[in-house]
Order: sequence, then structure tokens, then C-alpha cells
Amino acid sequence: MNAFVLGMRLLWGSGRRARARFLLMALGSALGVSCLAAALTIPTIIAASDARVTRRSVETGENTNAVFQEFLDPYGSRPLRRIFVARTGPGPLPVPPGVKELPRAGEAIVSPELGEVLAANPRAAGLVPGRVTGTIAPAGLGGPDELYAYIGTRPAELTGPAPLGHFGAPYAQHELIEPSTLDILRFTIGCIVLLPLVIFLSVCARLSGESRARRLAALRLVGLSVKDTLRVNAGESVVAAFVGAVVGLVGYLGVNEVMARVGLPGLHWFPDDGRPETSTVVVCLLGCPALAWIVGQFSARRAAQSPISVRRTAESRPPRKYGAFLLIPGLGVIGGYCLFSAMGRDPSGGSASAVLVPGAVLMTGAGLVFGLAPITAWLSAAWRRYRNRFLCRWRCDAQRSIRGVRCGWSRVSCCWCSAPRSRKGCSSNWTR
Repeated sequence: MNAFVLGMRLLWGSGRRARARFLLMALGSALGVSCLAAALTIPTIIAASDARVTRRSVETGENTNAVFQEFLDPYGSRPLRRIFVARTGPGPLPVPPGVKELPRAGEAIVSPELGEVLAANPRAAGLVPGRVTGTIAPAGLGGPDELYAYIGTRPAELTGPAPLGHFGAPYAQHELIEPSTLDILRFTIGCIVLLPLVIFLSVCARLSGESRARRLAALRLVGLSVKDTLRVNAGESVVAAFVGAVVGLVGYLGVNEVMARVGLPGLHWFPDDGRPETSTVVVCLLGCPALAWIVGQFSARRAAQSPISVRRTAESRPPRKYGAFLLIPGLGVIGGYCLFSAMGRDPSGGSASAVLVPGAVLMTGAGLVFGLAPITAWLSAAWRRYRNRFLCRWRCDAQRSIRGVRCGWSRVSCCWCSAPRSRKGCSSNWTR
């Protein structure tokens, strides 16, 4: 029988606790994968927006058929960009992305958001002179909330005309984030999302740890090899992580369709931009089960290598504390960045940030993963000492109060029992 199949059969036959642990691992993996897909897709959304803005950029040339002039004005708290185009002669004209042809004099092609603004506020029609004849497709917009328009006019109405050459710049323009910063952001966000997932999987691996260790030790004593024993244990984690990864990706796709219409503060995108790439899907579907495999290997190694000590309930060694020291430099760098930011200084400039920020995130995450066991062991030992001290005091006080109550009741009972005898002796003396 295959080790994975044996692991699943043992899982479903081990009671409600094992099935509850499996569901917890699947739900945790689903949440982690959905957050990881969102974190890896945010830089892709920004890059797609920058690429569309670069492709529609108007460049000058030696064309004698048309001239243009670009205006950038604020409309409330949002920028309004208008491209005025005037024909100076017959002949073909370059066409920007998202538009079939440039408007003629007295016509305008606007973005969907600007069309809604013009329909809701008729007084804003002066910003876009002419009749609206079309709408810019998503291929010609940086985002769904952008205010953008191509307006046809006459050459005499332009104050600073320039010959219209072509659309599309050889380099990126109006970038939201620099490419180097984008790579750092992708790496940092991915680490921040993966570290809680590792911690959650390690905690789930410790649930019902004694019963699982005894079961694996029994398989090892029956004759199963060390590799097969580890595969039996890791099969549960891998299957739970894979199921959670699939559920997380499907959930992210549904959330993306909703959030693309709602947007985030300062960030709006099209649903197609938010869909994960092939590399993101591969990382989510293979990375999460691989992570669960590694966690399962570490959690069952002791039971597979020394099953007799597990069966004899030998006392385990305390966890090592050296891994928690990685938290000191990691939190030091993060705290330094937060301190400089609070003081009004920007510490993100320079090439050192490209090394310090990912390094601090990795050291903090590694410190949390390796320091979780000793930190929790120290907290449990401190709580045990406090509880024992409190219980000892409470027991002493309770014993004293119980002794006092017993002495009081004994005295009362003695007095009560001796009272009839004294009354009887008094009555006999009176009779005499």
C-alpha cells in the first residue's frame, strides 16, 4: 500500500480530532494561499497599469497631418488628463490603444469614469468641449477610475501645439512604483504572508502530538521504514495543504472580481489585472504543499527515528533557544526604520534598503519559526510556576479556614452535647 494512501486511511480512521486537525490545516492553508496570491498579484497590477500608461503616451514627431496639446488639471482630488488633437492635413493618423480612431473637431472620446462625471454634473461639460462619441476601452486606461479624454479641435484653438508623432514611449512613464522597489515589495510581502502560514502549519502539526507520535512509533515498530513513516505523516499535511491551496485560489479569484469593482484607497484595477499569473498559480499550488511536507518531516522525525522512546513516554529534550536570537537583529532593523519614519526621515532611500528590508523580514520570520517552541515552552513554564504558587497559597488558606471551621463546629457540638447532661443534673438536684 502507498504511504500517502495509508496516511489518509489512518487519518479518517483516527477519530474526530484528526479530522478536525485536517480541516484546520486546510482552512489555514486556504487563507494563507489567498493572501499569498493577493500579495504576489499587487505588483503585477501596478506593472500592468504602468505598461498601459506607457503604451498610450503621446510622442512628438515629424507628422504634418495633426498636432496635439496635453493638459493635466485637477478635478477635485483626482487628476484630469485631456489630449486635444487637431487635424492639419489629410492622411492617416496614429491611433492610441483603446480607441478605434481619433475624434474629429467637435467630438470627444472619454473614459467611462469621466463619462459618469459628465452625466452626473452637467456643469463639468465645459472641461470636455464637444459631443461625446465614444468610450475608451480598458486597454487605453491606467485604471477604471481614471479621468481621461481625447478631444478633437481646430489648430487655431491650441495655445502650444506640437506635431503628433506616435503613441507609446520607449520607457515607462508615470510609474507608481520603481521596478527595484517593486521587486523588494513583492519579496517582502511574500515573506510576510508565508511566515504566518509556516507558524500555523507548525502549530497544527503539534495538535494531538502525543497520539500521532505513538501511532507513527507503532508503524515503525511493526516494520515500516523511516522514509515510509515520514511519508505517512507528511501525507496528511500535504493533502490538507493542497486542498487548502486550491480552495484559496478559487476564493481569491472570487474576491478579486468583487474588489476590482470596489477598489482600495488609492488603488483601482481591472479584473483581468488581478488574476494571478501562471507563475503565481504554480507557486501557490506547489509551494504550500512543499512547505507542509517540510513541516511534517520535522514534526515526525523523532517518532520515526526512536520509536521505543516514544512508546515508553520518555521525557523529551527542551527546545533549543538559539533560533530565537534571530529576532534581535530583525526587529532591530524594523524598529529602526519605524523610528526614523516617526522622526520625519525617509530611511527607504539608497541601495542599502534593498538588502536590509528583505534581510530583516527573513531574520524576523526565521526567529519566529525557530523561536516559537522555546518561547511557548518558557511561557508555559512561567504560567505553571505562577499557577502552582497561587494554588499552594490558595490550598494553605483553604486548609486553614477548613481547620478553623472544623474546630468551631467541634466546640459547638461539644457544648450542645454537654448541655442536656447539665440540665438533667440540675433537675435531679432540684428534685432532691
